[in-house]
Amino acid sequence: MSYRVILSPDAEENFRAVIRWYLDIQLELSFRLKSETQAVLRRVAQNPYQFPLSQRSIRKAHQRRFTPWNEP
Repeated sequence: MSYRVILSPDAEENFRAVIRWYLDIQLELSFRLKSETQAVLRRVAQNPYQFPLSQRSIRKAHQRRFTPWNEP
């Protein structure tokens, strides 16, 4: 079973802003960040209970630190 992941409007806007910022630097970086973020969101949707609650009904998942120097 897969759950639905809901990002807050602020989180969605922050994500879009970061993607736009990386687009200005290098196209590949924006694709890598988006891909890595989507992978984390898929993991959350597939098994949300592996992630700790940060508030009453909000779970917190960290993604690997993204830097332009990480190897894909």
